[in-house]
Amino acid sequence: MDKNIIAVLIVILLVGISFDLQAQDTVYPSAYNIGCDYSPSSDKVAISDTFTIARYLVNDESFNLSGLYFSDNLPPEFVVVDYDVRVNGVDRGYEIIGPVNDHLLGGYNTYYWILDSRGEFSGIDYVVNPGDSVGLEMRIVCGELGTYALPAHATSFYGNGTGFFASSDMIEVEIVLSLDVEEDDPNILPGDFLISKAYPNPFNSAVVIGYSGLGLTGGEFDFMVYDITGRKIYENSFVSGDNSGYINWEPEKDLGSGVYFYRLSDGKSGTGGKVVLLK
Repeated sequence: MDKNIIAVLIVILLVGISFDLQAQDTVYPSAYNIGCDYSPSSDKVAISDTFTIARYLVNDESFNLSGLYFSDNLPPEFVVVDYDVRVNGVDRGYEIIGPVNDHLLGGYNTYYWILDSRGEFSGIDYVVNPGDSVGLEMRIVCGELGTYALPAHATSFYGNGTGFFASSDMIEVEIVLSLDVEEDDPNILPGDFLISKAYPNPFNSAVVIGYSGLGLTGGEFDFMVYDITGRKIYENSFVSGDNSGYINWEPEKDLGSGVYFYRLSDGKSGTGGKVVLLK
């Protein structure tokens, strides 16, 4: 299916769409026994924690599916740190494209996972047979507070000469400072909660993370930094001498430019954020 057609269909499907945690894709044309759905692991996630978005396609038709790919629009604050594609539980080869800025929807990044293509990526040649189940799982981290709308999630595929397109409803995911805090507005926090802010950000050689909260004096803290794959690259433990303080992180000289995530925790509550290293 032409990508321009997909873009138009996505825009059309956005009108009047409701929000839910799990969405069953609507397949076009209808009257075929092909199932496709989309669901995040949670609708509330602590900042810098990893959560999963899963896509599943089941071919219960009598013919094979080819030309298959998944397309997802994600907010730019979301970083895909890992992903896999399995057919009947077995890893399969695929091509990934993205992030592509503002490709289908303005303000979002677009990702493609291509399992089979007869066009531009003709080197990928896998057919989803009747009874096959295809699963795509994305592991994602977000370093910015807020409520994010995950818009129409597109899948296109072909079978028996017929082109198919599937798209599911919008889903909202809220990024909060901690899952231990019961608060509707992430910007209104209890005075004794641990908060932090990094500056300058982006940074070149070193970044300072300022933290504050009530009851922090004498508390033992762990400070950790992760790269976008979720690998821990730095860790330090310390005792806070006051209810506020500063952490200076100076990366190793061989650490490359990119996005990194920090996490500060006293074992009961935590805070975190995203920093960008530019060399």
